[in-house]
Amino acid sequence: MIFDNEYKVSKYVLNEDGSYIREVVIDTIPKNYVMSKEIINDAKTIIYDIKDIKEVMLVSNNKKFIFDVSKAPILAIWTKEGFGNYLCVEPWWGIPDFENPNLELKDKPLINSLGVKEKFITDYKIRFEV
Repeated sequence: MIFDNEYKVSKYVLNEDGSYIREVVIDTIPKNYVMSKEIINDAKTIIYDIKDIKEVMLVSNNKKFIFDVSKAPILAIWTKEGFGNYLCVEPWWGIPDFENPNLELKDKPLINSLGVKEKFITDYKIRFEV
């Protein structure tokens, strides 16, 4: 994956089975991030706070996939072991619960709340270059 810069970000580390966040650490995303299925499988899902990141590029087989993630606060990168050779790059507008979650929904980190008749509209763009 290629980022437009090096970034220091919060990384949400999942527990052993990938169900809950066990800790938040400060991590550095390098400009050229060598990503492999093994790295992702070990982490279950790599989850970053990306409020300063606008685009992410994935290069595979001389094809470029440019993900516009500028409207999302979170970037998740995941794959599923045993289900083919693919990598999911997704903007997220929320995060999983922590291991010992706050049971009050309104107090959960990155929770989206809407009032009566309010709407939440966003988008996500992917460009392809060959």
